[in-house]
Amino acid sequence: MQRRTFMQMASASALAAMLARRGWAEGAPMPVLSEEEQYELDTVLAEIEALGPGMIDMAVMEDPGEPMAPEFAEDGTPIVRSIISAGSMSAVFPIPPITDELKEELTGKKYWNLPPDQREVPAWPAITSAPDYLHLAMYAAPPQEFVLSAELLALLAARNDFVLDMEAPVVVFGLRGCHLPDGVNTTGWVREQALTEGAPTHLKLDCTMGLWRPADGMIALFRAGTVPAVGYMFKSLVTGGSGTSLLPTGLYEYRRGDHLAGKPGVQRGALRMQGTYPVLRTAATLTYNPFLQTTAWTLGSVHNIHAAGMTFVYGSAGCQVIQGDYVRPERLKTKGAWDEFRQLAGTVDADGGALEDGQTRFQYVLLTGLEAALAYQGEAGFAETYRPLRFGSSGPRVAALQGRLIRDHDGAVKQLSENGVFDTATSFAALIDSKLSQGDFASTVVAEA
Repeated sequence: MQRRTFMQMASASALAAMLARRGWAEGAPMPVLSEEEQYELDTVLAEIEALGPGMIDMAVMEDPGEPMAPEFAEDGTPIVRSIISAGSMSAVFPIPPITDELKEELTGKKYWNLPPDQREVPAWPAITSAPDYLHLAMYAAPPQEFVLSAELLALLAARNDFVLDMEAPVVVFGLRGCHLPDGVNTTGWVREQALTEGAPTHLKLDCTMGLWRPADGMIALFRAGTVPAVGYMFKSLVTGGSGTSLLPTGLYEYRRGDHLAGKPGVQRGALRMQGTYPVLRTAATLTYNPFLQTTAWTLGSVHNIHAAGMTFVYGSAGCQVIQGDYVRPERLKTKGAWDEFRQLAGTVDADGGALEDGQTRFQYVLLTGLEAALAYQGEAGFAETYRPLRFGSSGPRVAALQGRLIRDHDGAVKQLSENGVFDTATSFAALIDSKLSQGDFASTVVAEA
C-alpha cells in the first residue's frame, strides 16, 4: 500500500502552473459579478485568505524529510500522495495565491449551471469509510425515527467527555445527517422533537442544528446544513480543495460576530469559530472519503455559523448553516429559521442590531444523527461501549490517550502533550494512529473506553 502523510501535494507554484495550463488570460479584467456570484466567491476565498498563501504546515517534526516530487494526472489534476514512517510525518497542503485569474476561474465554476446529465452526484461515504461514522460501524442500525431531548443531548455530551458550561444561557448543537419533518424549518422552544436520521447528501439542508437551554431543559431546532454544499465542493476543485472543507464532529468554541465582515455579503449577528482545528478536504472528487488518495486532513479556518439561504441550493463551503437569509439592501434584519435562531440565541435585538450585553461565547456540540438515534434506542451494547473521544473532549481519558500516542509514535506530532484536552495536535496524532490501525488517516474520532 502507498503509505501517506495527511497530504503531500504539488507545491503552490506547481499548482499555479497547472491553473495556467487551463487557459486563463493573463491580465484580463474581472467581469462585474452578480450579488450571488460575489457572495460565492467571497465564501470560498475567506478560508484561503485566513490560512494565507503558501503551505499549511502543522504538526510536523523539526526534520520531516524530503517532500515528494509533484505529480499530475493526464488532465493536469494534482495527484495526492503521502508517506509516513516511524520517525517523521508531514501535513502539508498548498494554498494558492489569490489572483484575478483564480477569481475568474472560481466564479465560472458553477455546478448547477451544468446540464443535469453532466453533474457528478456527490456521495457520502459508507459508514465504514465516513470519518464521523467509522466508530459506529460496530452497531446494528437503529430505527431512523427518534426523539431528541435535552436529556439525550446531555447523555451524548457526557459519553464524549465534553465539559459544557451549564450556566450559559444556551449551548448550540448540530446533528449531522438527520432532519426535521418535511415543511418544518424551526420548532421554537420544545421539550422534545421527532427527527429522522439519514446520511447527508451535500444537495440540500438535511442536517439539524439547535439551541439547548440548560436552565430548563428546553431545546429549539432549525433546518440546517453541517456539511459543505455541492456547489462549493465543485468550485474548490479548481484549487485542489482549498476554500471548502468538512468540519469533523466535536466540541468547538464560537463568539458573536460578523461572517464575511467587510464584504458585500456580510452576515451580521453570526457566530465566528475560534482557535485552530482540523478539517478534511477533497482535491478531485465530490466525496469526503478519507481513504481516497485525493483527500487530506489539514488545518481549517472560518467555519462560522450563519444563514444558509432560503432555497434548497444552500450556501456553505464548510460553515455550519441554518435556513434563512438577510433582508436587502441593509442586511440587518433576517428571515427564515435564521431569524429565529438569532433572536433565541440573543445575538441581536429585534431590529437586527448588535446587543451590547448578552451571551458572547458559545459552545457548539457537533455529533451525528446516527449517534443520537442509537442513544435514543438504548440498546445495551451501545450504552456499554459508546465512549468515544474527539476534538473538544477533555479529562483523564484524554490525557491517558495522549500519553499512549506519545509513546506509540515517538513524538511524531510536535506540540502534543498530556494536557487532557483533545486539541488540534491530538487530532493529528489520532490520525497517525488510525493510519497504522485502519490503513489510512481515517478519522479524528477515537473509539476507546
